[in-house]
Amino acid sequence: SATVLVSVGSTQFDELVATVQSHVFLKRMSGALGEGVRVLVQHGKSPVDLSRTRTDVVLGTPCRTYEACGAVVSLFDYVPSLDAFLNAATVVVAHAGVCIVARNAGAGTLLE
Repeated sequence: SATVLVSVGSTQFDELVATVQSHVFLKRMSGALGEGVRVLVQHGKSPVDLSRTRTDVVLGTPCRTYEACGAVVSLFDYVPSLDAFLNAATVVVAHAGVCIVARNAGAGTLLE
């Protein structure tokens, strides 16, 4: 199934983290990319509600996972390298720093 990677890096971007966990966003992703789409949310310092999650490991990274609106959402705070996640991603939504843009130049469409 398809994978959406959302990354805010080491910063805090509460609005983006909340939006990509909203029912509207998750329904759109499962509608566009198929039921069971995995949404990986690297939330940095933004707070997340872990009450509905279970412990999981995705691409070797410990995370907290839940299912909603046809999507499987996995939350993790920070990893030193996103390479494995970027390689697995069908779609990347990022609060992009220079590193994520430079590493992935030519990999697809960059929207600012």
